[in-house]
Amino acid sequence: MEYVKKSASGDGSFYYQIYDSEGNRILSRRSFALTAAGVVALQGAGLYDSLEVKKGIKYLYDSFVVSGSPPARWMRDTFEYFYAHYYAVQALYQEGGKMWEKWHQRIANELLNGQYPDGRWEDVVGPNYATAMAVLILGLPNEYLPIFQR
Repeated sequence: MEYVKKSASGDGSFYYQIYDSEGNRILSRRSFALTAAGVVALQGAGLYDSLEVKKGIKYLYDSFVVSGSPPARWMRDTFEYFYAHYYAVQALYQEGGKMWEKWHQRIANELLNGQYPDGRWEDVVGPNYATAMAVLILGLPNEYLPIFQR
């Protein structure tokens, strides 16, 4: 968990890699998706109230709900859309409250509006992956899977 915490940046986002193969500190790319995964990793370790989680939640919320990104076009252009929201929806669900309510409303509407008439979702990986991820994201509040329970 120390490594994940060190991956957090000052603005709340998370880096992918912070050390090179020789152990020297570097800072590689950071993204919405990496931030969502980092926050969920820390929450999964019970660090719900850590500074890194709180700042990460705010970064995710501000990026998606307040500023309106990542854009819905991601759904078909990259695998990151579903990957990012798979983790982000878990992070915000654990946070709860008004942030969760606004988040859930936005992601549910976005996913349902991106669904094809035959019931599938699509991205660069393909319909099986995209549909499975969309169903997991939409079904999270039902807490069917133990990992999604508060």
